[in-house]
Amino acid sequence: MGTSSCIAIPLDNGFKGRYVHWDGYPTAMAASLNAIVRRDGVELTRTVLIVNHYSWSSVDSDQAEKEPSFPERFAIVPGYGECHTDVAANDWILSQDPAGDIEWAYILNDDRISVLMAVDDKWVHVGDVLHTQVPTDKDLEDIECGKEYEHCGHLAVGHFPDADYGVTMEQYLKLAQKENTA
Repeated sequence: MGTSSCIAIPLDNGFKGRYVHWDGYPTAMAASLNAIVRRDGVELTRTVLIVNHYSWSSVDSDQAEKEPSFPERFAIVPGYGECHTDVAANDWILSQDPAGDIEWAYILNDDRISVLMAVDDKWVHVGDVLHTQVPTDKDLEDIECGKEYEHCGHLAVGHFPDADYGVTMEQYLKLAQKENTA
């Protein structure tokens, strides 16, 4: 199962965008989008990712020319990723619609990528990556999980190698809080 996301253009009252199936978490997607925008500019990035192609299997700033995984359904767009070829141009994801299975949205503003997380079927802004910035892994992790891990969906072992496998970040933080107040 992939971490689905949406790459979008801003509107006065929200956004409209295109579906991406794989690697939608900020440490992957925001990094790829930032690299593409820094390389090609925001207008060309919007045109390729949102206007010319209507859905993506994956977005990868380093995508090489190769045979698509399923040639009857996908096409390779070098430097951008693997797009779906069986999706209609009017198949938009709109900010006013419920998030559904989409976990993250990335709005390609003129000066930044705004990162939104789906929480209870609503979009919550969790951070921005400026087009002039090369974000560090820590910058992207803070957007993805929160500076205090307040919206982290990982297992605790992903951040704290000494944690028991299977313990969520929420459980780990509650245990740590109890230990600190005892």
